Amino acid sequence: MSEDIEIKVANLTPKIKVVFAGEGGTGKTSIIKAIDQRPFDPAERLTVGIDFQILCFVDSNNNQRRTAIWDLGGQVQFKFMASATAAGCNILAYVFDFERYKTWLALPEWRDLLQDSVTRDVRVFLIGNKLDCQVFEPSDEEIANIKQELGAEEYFAISAKEGTGVEELKRYLFKLLESF
Repeated sequence: MSEDIEIKVANLTPKIKVVFAGEGGTGKTSIIKAIDQRPFDPAERLTVGIDFQILCFVDSNNNQRRTAIWDLGGQVQFKFMASATAAGCNILAYVFDFERYKTWLALPEWRDLLQDSVTRDVRVFLIGNKLDCQVFEPSDEEIANIKQELGAEEYFAISAKEGTGVEELKRYLFKLLESF
């Protein structure tokens, strides 16, 4: 009987680790909530340190799946935790926002911070958030260059607040999750 319980608990443990990394205030928490179809909260506070959420979804074979999503606080005082938290991740999303150019410029710093923690087979993608508040727009060439620098396979321009581009991002993420 206790073996049955242990097996059931083991089946609930997420085996896939997803990390969202980027400067504080880029909307990483709001993106994760939008992917999980939770409403946008304009009063959302900055993540203190790290946050961890379990995302449940049904795969293309109608199997219930679970993944652990780690939301790294992007403020300077929390960056020391980023490397250890990202260790062993399967999927890594770098996030910048269209409202603050400095979040775009900080992407290589995040790569440098995390590169020794993640394996070469980690799946990487790039998200530009706050399309609804767009102040700057990277050119296609800039996007191609930063994708190459980060090792990112895809790029998504979204607004977690308005939902623009979130469904495409969600489909991509779930496709990646099914590959594990």
